[in-house]
Amino acid sequence: MIIRKAEQKDLKIVQEMLDLLNADRKKLWNSKNKKFHKKKIKNSKLKKKDFAENIIFIAEDSEASIGCIMGYISKRKGYICHKLGYIDALYIKKDYRKKGIATKLLAKLKKEFKSNKCDHMITHTDAENIKAQKLYESTKMSSVTVEYWKKL
Repeated sequence: MIIRKAEQKDLKIVQEMLDLLNADRKKLWNSKNKKFHKKKIKNSKLKKKDFAENIIFIAEDSEASIGCIMGYISKRKGYICHKLGYIDALYIKKDYRKKGIATKLLAKLKKEFKSNKCDHMITHTDAENIKAQKLYESTKMSSVTVEYWKKL
């Protein structure tokens, strides 16, 4: 398996994995969250410019792309944590899960954030996604906030 930085030519591959991620997320939601997340608009699609604005890595075996991670750097003036590396999406195809690939993708993105002088790495996950929570905790990330949302 190799991990490489995604390029614009990988748009279709990355979009496919983000679509699979969104489909998997919908299966996890309880009835309250399904109602909350119900939208009349489709998931937004990646554009070529997203490859310049985000940091994207793809994991590949000898035959196919098997996972990806996408993040970005957020600068916040006036805050103690002023340069954050944000993990926006992480997806591993089902047949390749529980093989350490997600941990390797996280490590690769963490290295990129550190090289850009980020002081923290953050993410969020659905409350029902216990597997993702355990993954983040296994990499020494800590749950430090609770988010509350209201649809407007």
